Amino acid sequence: MSIQNQLHVDLKEFNFGMKTFKLDGRIKNVRVGRAVLAFDSGFLSIELDDKISVMNAVGTWNGKATFSSNFIYALNLVPLTLNPVIIKYTDGKLNIGGIKSDAHWELSSNEMFDKLSNPSLIDIIAMARTQPVLKLRRNEIDKKHKLAETKLFKSTQSAAKKLSEFEVTQEDLIALVENKVRNRINQG
Repeated sequence: MSIQNQLHVDLKEFNFGMKTFKLDGRIKNVRVGRAVLAFDSGFLSIELDDKISVMNAVGTWNGKATFSSNFIYALNLVPLTLNPVIIKYTDGKLNIGGIKSDAHWELSSNEMFDKLSNPSLIDIIAMARTQPVLKLRRNEIDKKHKLAETKLFKSTQSAAKKLSEFEVTQEDLIALVENKVRNRINQG
């Protein structure tokens, strides 16, 4: 029986790639955020804030794992030693080299990505949540995604001001859009 969502990465390449996220002794000033791990066409990508590391990998990975940035920082504090580095996702847990972290999983929706020639803003946000960053960059969806997120923020801010007497907040409007994004992802 084969294990779904398992990758193998050469130890040296993994440790070299992780240097992208080194803290240089500034651990007190670390902002807790989200990191994303994805795989496309033989390349593993790890994103954290505005940094990305890409490594060769072999295996099967049918989505994107989103997890706490603290997990990346912990991996840098205690470098892995077993070769190859085995990365798995199972039941809400991301396991990198035997170290586990809670993670959120989004299935890759290649059908939606391949069918859309003129995607809506909802489609763009949905693709950004489900596709590897390398695929997004190849198709220039990453730039459109930043514009879509900016437009979402500004539009909901403006609408919330107009609807404030009805006790509608920007958070309410963002939740409405997030629900539409989740529905689009589930439609595939």
